[in-house]
Amino acid sequence: MTNIPPKSQLTRAISASQIPLRNFSDYFLETIATGYENQIQITSKCNAKCVFCSNEQNPFEVKRCAFREVSEIEKVVWSLPHSLNGPICLNESLPGRISEGEAFSHPNLFEILRIIRNKFPFILIKITTNGSMLTLELIDKLKNFNPIEVSISTSSINKDFWQKTYNLSDKHYDIALNASQLLIKNKIGVVINLVPMPSFVGWEDLERTFKFFAPIPFYIYAPGYTKYTKGDLKKFEYDKIELSDFLDKMSKKYNFIYEWTLDPRLSLDLDHKNIIQQMKNIFNNGGKNILWLTSVAAKDRMEKQIKTLGIGIPVNNTILDVKNHTYGGNIEVAGLLVLRDVEKTINEYLKYNKKPDMIFIPRMFLDKFGFDLLGDNVLDLFKRFDVNFFVL
Repeated sequence: MTNIPPKSQLTRAISASQIPLRNFSDYFLETIATGYENQIQITSKCNAKCVFCSNEQNPFEVKRCAFREVSEIEKVVWSLPHSLNGPICLNESLPGRISEGEAFSHPNLFEILRIIRNKFPFILIKITTNGSMLTLELIDKLKNFNPIEVSISTSSINKDFWQKTYNLSDKHYDIALNASQLLIKNKIGVVINLVPMPSFVGWEDLERTFKFFAPIPFYIYAPGYTKYTKGDLKKFEYDKIELSDFLDKMSKKYNFIYEWTLDPRLSLDLDHKNIIQQMKNIFNNGGKNILWLTSVAAKDRMEKQIKTLGIGIPVNNTILDVKNHTYGGNIEVAGLLVLRDVEKTINEYLKYNKKPDMIFIPRMFLDKFGFDLLGDNVLDLFKRFDVNFFVL
């Protein structure tokens, strides 16, 4: 007969033990909070100090973590379902409470790739980098883990501008400049993450950069600065319409595709059917006035789309943009909104208007539990107003 310890001994043993997941890092906690299970951050250490990096420009201290332990990454990969819809992304960090780092600086990168490949032989692995470590030797090892797609961040191919942007050496510049063609030769996918700064490098330099990398696809990220940014702010200034026209001209001239989510000419990716149904529900329940809160960047587009979607539904739609007073500067995207600015916008509206029947706010800046970047929770906001809220 098996000897079973008395219940009192088992209770003491369990009480003395630690809940296992408490041993996991903050990387793991952020994955739970965001729900992005295919986003695996492996480090927040970086060898560059970019002029557009948000780490020194945030209204809060961005967490910097050590290299993530391989043993933890192995457990995370094991937990992922075999049916995971790819790709797996290294080393992205959304929503941004933990600093992004240089993935290729991780001393055990290839062991990590091997762990991923053992479970997912064919899934695409995306890696974001500044390109300064992509030597021929490293790329020769990297190709063994294909399919791989490497996103190289840059702002210029001009050596002087590049070094001023990244604060890296001549050697790093040479490596980064040659990396894209070496990756292509080794059948590794490449995209260019471009932060265009025409006020800093000039339009002519931007064209040379597009010409150099074409026909590689581009992801465009607008240069941002906050009220905490130091140095020459002129380098971050740009006109969205002017940049949109320039991007179109370049893509046609040099035959490349690009994606820029802040393009003011693009329609917003809204759930039209859900929005129409919500407006109908509000009217059918006796409501009439709806307040839509959006980012500064999306305001004009939101206004046009809500006007179109609301045709035939007798409700009054008011669209207000939430000014980002917390960050300041030229920050106008939804992903960097915070609840204190949302609350300020609502209070200012209520000074001159009666309470709406419903307030819609964007979900993009909230994690799955409703926390923003500053750690404030949307439910607490709801409780401060006797109004129905809907997170869209």
